[in-house]
Amino acid sequence: MPGENSQRGFTLLELIAALAIVALVSAALFQSTGQWLRLSTQASDAANESLSGVANQTMFSEVVSGIVQAWPEEIDRRFIGEPAGFSGLTKTPLHGIAPSLSHASMSIARDGSAAAVIYRSGDIEWTLKTLDNASAGFSYLGADGVWRSAWPPPETPEPGPFNDAQFYDTPNAPLAIRLTIDGPGGSETWIADIAGNPQLPMRVQDLLAREQ
Repeated sequence: MPGENSQRGFTLLELIAALAIVALVSAALFQSTGQWLRLSTQASDAANESLSGVANQTMFSEVVSGIVQAWPEEIDRRFIGEPAGFSGLTKTPLHGIAPSLSHASMSIARDGSAAAVIYRSGDIEWTLKTLDNASAGFSYLGADGVWRSAWPPPETPEPGPFNDAQFYDTPNAPLAIRLTIDGPGGSETWIADIAGNPQLPMRVQDLLAREQ
């Protein structure tokens, strides 16, 4: 009747149109959420890789900074540096909670096309850096400011501006160690100084030997 409130339902076309709008909005939200999740995952992976890289460089620096020379009779434990790696005694091994004198090495290990920078000490072996289609090599800094591919070098580095190398023995260890990595993404360099005096503490037998 005229004047009475009447209720009208949705037509089939209106329902179809509403469902289509809801579907379009849902698809847009799903696509946006998927892109956000991918970006978030990429950012998380990049952050983790960056933190891992910093941690690995820190471990490299710790081992290098603690390098000391071996006792004279421990020839097999003296510092040796080559392009493919180095080995020697360090006061800061990666597997120790407190500083302790341990023989350790870092080397570039290759298996076919795969390669990695490996830390070894006793039965401990850790991968510090994987090398994907990259070349890498170690070098060693002398007192004359020259980086060399091996240590000890064939010649004694001159420690100053004067030609006085004849009065010095080649130090047991270099001043610093550098790892250079060249890959498709660019170059990366790790450098660590050998902290303080790399000499071992004097023993009683060493003092007695000096007095004789």
